[in-house]
Amino acid sequence: LVMAAVGRAIVRMPEINVVFEGDDVVEIAGSDIGMAIDTDRGLFAPVVRNAGGLPLDALAGAADALGERARAGQLVAGDLAGGAISVSNVGMYGASHLVPIVNPGQSAILGVAAVKPVFRPDAHGQPALRSEIGLTLACDHRVFNGVAAARFLDCIVGILENPLGLLRT
Repeated sequence: LVMAAVGRAIVRMPEINVVFEGDDVVEIAGSDIGMAIDTDRGLFAPVVRNAGGLPLDALAGAADALGERARAGQLVAGDLAGGAISVSNVGMYGASHLVPIVNPGQSAILGVAAVKPVFRPDAHGQPALRSEIGLTLACDHRVFNGVAAARFLDCIVGILENPLGLLRT
C-alpha cells in the first residue's frame, strides 16, 4: 500500500520526480520507485517501474518478483537504475522511526516504521486509541526544499488515510 501511495503521489506531484545530475536538476518520466530489500549479499533498492500507474495487484506482483530476484542474487544493472525516490521499510522490526539515507542517483527516500497504538484526541478532545505508522522523508535539498517535501509527504499520508482510492488506477 505504501508503494502504491508513493507512486500515486508522484503522479499527482510530478515536480517531486526530479534528480540532481552533474549541475542540473533533471525531471524523471514515469513513476518508478526503488524498494529497499535486505539480502544475504547486502541491501539493494531495485526499481518498480510505473508504480503510480499499476493496479494494486500488479504492483504487489512486481514488488514480490523483484524481491525474489534480489534475494536469489539475480538482479541486473537495469533493475537498480532509475526513479527519484525509494521506500525503506523497517516496520517488521518494530522500529517507531528511522532516518533513511537517500540512495545515490535519487533525490528522496521514504522511511516506513511499524504501526503502533497511540492515544490521540478525538473530535471532542477526548483520548482515543489509534494506530499510527511512522513515516520519514529524507530529501536532497539541492533538488527541492523542505516545504515541497512536506507537501509530498502530506500527499502520501492523505492517500494512505483513504486507501480505497488505491483500488483505482
